[in-house]
Amino acid sequence: MKNIIQKVLVLGASGQIARHVIDQLADKPGVTQTLFAHQPVKIHTPHPLNSRIIMGDVLNQFVRWLKWKTHPDSC
Repeated sequence: MKNIIQKVLVLGASGQIARHVIDQLADKPGVTQTLFAHQPVKIHTPHPLNSRIIMGDVLNQFVRWLKWKTHPDSC
């Protein structure tokens, strides 16, 4: 069976539901989490080893523009 690497983007990573999702994915092999939050200091600690944190506002046009400029194929 193939080892599949899964990348998961968690929007609103400092919220209640996100906390449960992050905890469930913390020990899953092959899963990489990107935690996106407006206020990263509110993200539940300790952060899983398979995660990275991005600070931003989902509604901010600049974030979407920056993603498009850096990875146009993924948009």
